[in-house]
Amino acid sequence: MNSSELPNGSGYSLIKGIWFVFDYKENSVVIFCSSFGKEEIFLNNQLISQGRNMNRKSTHNFKDPDGIEYTVQLDLINMFKWQIKCTVHRENVLIKTFTTKRKRGRNFLFKRFLFVFLSTFFFGMASHYFNWPQTAFYLFMALVILIQIVTYDAGQMNIEEE
Repeated sequence: MNSSELPNGSGYSLIKGIWFVFDYKENSVVIFCSSFGKEEIFLNNQLISQGRNMNRKSTHNFKDPDGIEYTVQLDLINMFKWQIKCTVHRENVLIKTFTTKRKRGRNFLFKRFLFVFLSTFFFGMASHYFNWPQTAFYLFMALVILIQIVTYDAGQMNIEEE
């Protein structure tokens, strides 16, 4: 990510990753982390720290133009729920905390399961009774899977600031 693409607020994108944005006094800080371990810290639209990290914790230290030291710590709390805690310290004093929480979508509902089960069962019975070719069943299953993908609810990612 280059400085011309920096967001104005904290957010999440499955493709682009998670970014935490805040202003503190005269400094604007943007913290970016991707699903593949890439981490970048921007201070006043200038890249000042970057790296790749596949561990559960990482720390970035940097100084602003006035020589004040900042520490950004990223903690992966729960890998499966995408819970990340980002803390920012200025001169060893906590100034900002971000926490991500994923709200799961409603995907495994009994109605969805019943639809797939019953439609497959009845189509299988009809294809056996009418002696349809096997490719008709495969096309039907592809259609059912396509419907499941289109109606999939990924949920939401919430970023809480403290």
